[in-house]
Amino acid sequence: MKPFGNILAYIEPADQVSSLEHAVRLASKNEARLTLMNVVKPSMALLGLTNAFDQTDRLQRVIAEDQRRRLLDLAGQHCDRSLLLDVIVIVGDQAHETVQQAVIGDHDLLFATADGFGKRFVHELPGSVSSSLLRLSPCPVWLQNPHNHNGFNRIVAAIDATADDEVNRALNLRILGLASTIARQESASLHVVSVVNAWMERPLRIKMGDSVIDGMTQRYETLVNERMDELLSKSDARHLEVQRYVIRGNADERIRQTVQDVKADLLVMGTQSRTGLPDFMLGSTAESVLAEASCSVLAIKPEGFVSPVEREMRDTTILWDLDSEYNLLGSQ
Repeated sequence: MKPFGNILAYIEPADQVSSLEHAVRLASKNEARLTLMNVVKPSMALLGLTNAFDQTDRLQRVIAEDQRRRLLDLAGQHCDRSLLLDVIVIVGDQAHETVQQAVIGDHDLLFATADGFGKRFVHELPGSVSSSLLRLSPCPVWLQNPHNHNGFNRIVAAIDATADDEVNRALNLRILGLASTIARQESASLHVVSVVNAWMERPLRIKMGDSVIDGMTQRYETLVNERMDELLSKSDARHLEVQRYVIRGNADERIRQTVQDVKADLLVMGTQSRTGLPDFMLGSTAESVLAEASCSVLAIKPEGFVSPVEREMRDTTILWDLDSEYNLLGSQ
C-alpha cells in the first residue's frame, strides 16, 4: 500500500529544478497525483509603478500567470507523461495559501524543499515558510534536504514510548507505519528511537540516594522497552529488521544524536500542540529537533489536530452563510 496518493508540493522560484525533481521522485514512488504550487507574495514595490490598486492587482496576476507558465514548461521537461499533474500559482501569503490548498484539495502530504539545513537552518526556521507549513498544515509535512540526491538509505523513526494515552499511541503507530513503508520503498534500514527522561532525577538522587533512583529508572526503562515492543508488534515495522534504541536523557538532544550517529537521510517524527494556546505550535522537542535538522524530515500531526487555517475557512463559511440568509430574509 502506498502511503501518499495526493501530494501538494510547494515550489520556491529560486530552487525550482531541485524541488521539482524531488517532488516528482516522491510522487512516482507512490504512484500519486502531484500538484505543484507557488505563491506570489504581494509586493508593495509594484505600487510605485501605478497609482491604482486595481492595476497593481492586475500586475501581480500577470506575474503569477507567468510563473505558472514557467512551472508548466519545467514540469514538461522533468515529468513522465503518466504522472497526474496540476500546477497552481496564486497571489497571497505563501504558507497560508499553501495550507488552504492542502485543505481544499484534500492532500495527504505537503512537500517542500527546505534551505539552510545544518547550522544555517537554526536561524532560518523561525518565521520561515517551512516553519509556518509545519505549524499550520493538517496533513504530514515532508521537508526535503536539498543536498540529498541519492534517495534514502537510513531512516530514523522517533516515537514517544513513554506515553500511554490513546492520542500518542495512535501517533506512534502512524509514525512507525509511514517510516516502515518508506523504508521498504527505498530498501533502507529502519531505526526506531524513544527517549526516557527521568523528571527531576538530579534533586531526587540527592534526596533519596543513587540506589533507589537507579532501581526506579531501571524499572521505568523496562516498561518503556515493553511498550516499544508492543508498538512494533502492532505496526508494519514488525515485517522489517529494526534497530531499536531506548535512550536516557534530553529528548531533542538524543534524537538529534541518533540521527547523526546512524547518518540518517530521513527523520520521521510527530509534533504536538501546546495546550492553552489559541493556535497550534510545535512542541518544544519537535521545534528543537527540526531547527537543527541535518536530514530530510517527515513531520506528522496527532489525530484530531485542526489547523488555524481550517478554523478560519470554517468561520468564513459560517459568516457567509449567515450573511446570505440575512440578505435572503431581507429581500422578502
